[in-house]
Amino acid sequence: GIKLINISSETRNSVINLLQDYIKKYTIFCIQEFLCGDEVEVPLLYFNHDYFCPGSCLILKDPDTLFLDYNTVALERYHFSNYSSHLNDQIQEQSIAVANTLKFKGISRIDFIISNNKPYIIDIGPNPTISTHSSTNYLFKNAFFNNEESIYILLLLSFLSQIDSFKPSLNAT
Repeated sequence: GIKLINISSETRNSVINLLQDYIKKYTIFCIQEFLCGDEVEVPLLYFNHDYFCPGSCLILKDPDTLFLDYNTVALERYHFSNYSSHLNDQIQEQSIAVANTLKFKGISRIDFIISNNKPYIIDIGPNPTISTHSSTNYLFKNAFFNNEESIYILLLLSFLSQIDSFKPSLNAT
């Protein structure tokens, strides 16, 4: 759940009350500054000791939607587009650096807000959704000739590779 609090218009006590109510439902939470801007998601798949990135995905929301909350996601009131910007290489490199630092060995996704031409990491997902209506599925499907099963095939190959199931190699005699 996401709760947007305007510090300048809320009193100290009302913010404390909101947090106390929130912690009853969500025992772990993060407080961060809200940034307006484009939401861009970068999925990665670890394969053969390296990260494969099928691209960057811009989340397209209704103009009156500030962020993806659970209702927007549940109702699938958003779409995707390939993100193309001079920042694209930078955010993909940052995503790989994060995944490498955290030693992600499967599929992951790093989410950014691009605000005032600067990328800010807003979420690190070590196990992102790969459902039909997800940025991860969208990008992998596009990278592999619109194949709906591509992400599942790649995940299986990644797993088999990590447990050395291809030794000896398939073409060994």
